[in-house]
Amino acid sequence: MTVPEDRPPQADHFPIFTEIDLPVRQNEETPAWNYRLTDWTEFRSELSKQLDAMPPSTNINAKEELNNVLDRLEKAILRTVEKVVPHRRPSPYAKRWWTKELTQLRQDMRQKA
Repeated sequence: MTVPEDRPPQADHFPIFTEIDLPVRQNEETPAWNYRLTDWTEFRSELSKQLDAMPPSTNINAKEELNNVLDRLEKAILRTVEKVVPHRRPSPYAKRWWTKELTQLRQDMRQKA
């Protein structure tokens, strides 16, 4: 659409306005695991319980046996994570690379300056 009344003085062209109406999809925020706040002593304890509940594995002679053992191990780890590791909902403005150590270093630097 052109708008002749918005033509700049002494210009030989008309401004062209384009309006694009596209829906913007928002990414669904799924709660992530907050490994930084995890109590690792409790994690190890719970994982030991999960591993003790697994049947003891014998000699592994086939690929399928190995896959079964690995599946059981993975499930034990996931159950432990779900039980012990807290969730977090990250802010869309968060700097995911920022850590508590960087915050402390920045504070130390500002105190010295």
